[in-house]
Amino acid sequence: MKSKTDKKTQQTLAAQSAANEKLFLDAYTKANAPDPLEVKQRTDALAFLDAVDGTNGPFDVTKTPGMAPYLDLYNREKQGQSADANTDTGMFQLGATGGSPGMVARMREQNAMRRDERAAGDLSSSFAAKYADVTGNQIPFLLKYKQARDLGLTGMMANKSTASTGIWAGFKPEDSIWSKMWQQAARGAGTAAMAAGG
Repeated sequence: MKSKTDKKTQQTLAAQSAANEKLFLDAYTKANAPDPLEVKQRTDALAFLDAVDGTNGPFDVTKTPGMAPYLDLYNREKQGQSADANTDTGMFQLGATGGSPGMVARMREQNAMRRDERAAGDLSSSFAAKYADVTGNQIPFLLKYKQARDLGLTGMMANKSTASTGIWAGFKPEDSIWSKMWQQAARGAGTAAMAAGG
């Protein structure tokens, strides 16, 4: 049978344990939730890799997530909007009145082919840089970030366990009335035996 003091102590400890459990769960939930920036970076990296792997259909660099800025530069250069696009034939145009119109046309065609080749090379280099960034920087960072978060959560669980144990470790229930009676009887019997033997 528990004493009133034991019951009150147990109720207090149970309330303290419940309050600690709520604090822990709130902290655990907050720590376990990924940061919005991490979610975006992870989503973008996975979308890029899915496009490269052909998960959602055949690979098409023009539809690969994260390549839009490079495609814009590619298209501008291909269309002759780069800084040097219209200067290549300038000297031929100066002499066009006395020169061969076919020569100017061939020079423009050759310059357009050079621009296409340069634009394609730049796009290829941009794709290689983006791929290297995703696989060499972003994915390892995300994996390390997740591992650090998981280790932190494991530490939180260990601390919670230690705290819960600590709350109850100091509690020693008061002896029941029956236990007290047996102890008293044993002491009495021991005293009587010593008196009889002595």
